[in-house]
Amino acid sequence: IFIGGSVTEALLDRAQPTLLLTLYALTIQVVIGVPAGVLAAVRYNSWLDRALTVIAISGAAVPTFFLGIMLILFFAVRVRWLPSGGYTPLTEDPVAHFKGMIMPAFALGFSSAGLLARLVRSSMLDVLREDYVRTAWAKGLPERLVVIRHALRNALIPAITVVAASDAQRPAGVVVTE
Repeated sequence: IFIGGSVTEALLDRAQPTLLLTLYALTIQVVIGVPAGVLAAVRYNSWLDRALTVIAISGAAVPTFFLGIMLILFFAVRVRWLPSGGYTPLTEDPVAHFKGMIMPAFALGFSSAGLLARLVRSSMLDVLREDYVRTAWAKGLPERLVVIRHALRNALIPAITVVAASDAQRPAGVVVTE
């Protein structure tokens, strides 16, 4: 009655923004969470490890809607860089589209990134203690090669599982954030 169309049409009209926001949040989660977890593990017990751990725990502890409100207050109200709401289709104006999507995507992705960073850190610490990684160090391979090729490849297996499981729950968070 209010929309003037069928329920199916209304759902399909709103599916694209929800799916795009889910994709952007997933991208932010992985881009922030994986490098943060790897850095924290490689620099175990350093100031960087502690700082990244505090940021990861903070990201996981802050509710998405609260972070979204704080982002709106700062980026839309205070500095006026981004719009406070609304949606512009990607095909209509790509710049306006990304400006409108960055805050909700960051709010959703940052909380998930904290959990992912903690998981990647823990998994990397376990893998870095394995015999094959110690053998790679003993052979004199560069740190970057040992970390990326030998350790990260195996440490990402549990992380991929968690990311896939969180993707199943993400649309519910997207609806609240929208």
